[in-house]
Amino acid sequence: MRLAGRLGSQGLEPAMAAGIRAGRKGPGSRKAASRFANWIRDKVLADGCPDTGCGIKLYRRDAYLELPYFTSMHRYLPALFLTYGHEIAYEAVNDRPRLRGASKYTNLGRALIGLYDLVGVSWLRKRTLIPLIAEDVSGAGAGVLLDKVDAGAGPGLGAHQRSVNQGG
Repeated sequence: MRLAGRLGSQGLEPAMAAGIRAGRKGPGSRKAASRFANWIRDKVLADGCPDTGCGIKLYRRDAYLELPYFTSMHRYLPALFLTYGHEIAYEAVNDRPRLRGASKYTNLGRALIGLYDLVGVSWLRKRTLIPLIAEDVSGAGAGVLLDKVDAGAGPGLGAHQRSVNQGG
């Protein structure tokens, strides 16, 4: 599993590895809605996530537990991980069609829930302050609070945050 190999171990980056659906299958209306939703998300959050609709996401437990919990947060995990100072790696994965059952959402229903949560995540990112702590490398085990970084600064990311955007 190539995607699991991209994930950092405890305390190491990247804290999240996410799939990007290659050779996407499904109805044209669903693909168009997904492209439009990803475009809107990127304009508002500027998180650089190319395909947040891909359900394949792996992350370190310690990093995940730092995040605020809310329903439907799965749509915004890349933005949240970046807000809390973590890196993300992306990897192309095979898109597999649904074998059984039917979706509970229409494009409109999914859009309304997504927009509501997008406003909330945007609000949260603008008000989140992440403390920067320098570790003492002398062996004394002390940490020093250097500054607080506005995680909502600039185009949606604080200066200390970065995304490892590698597909393929």
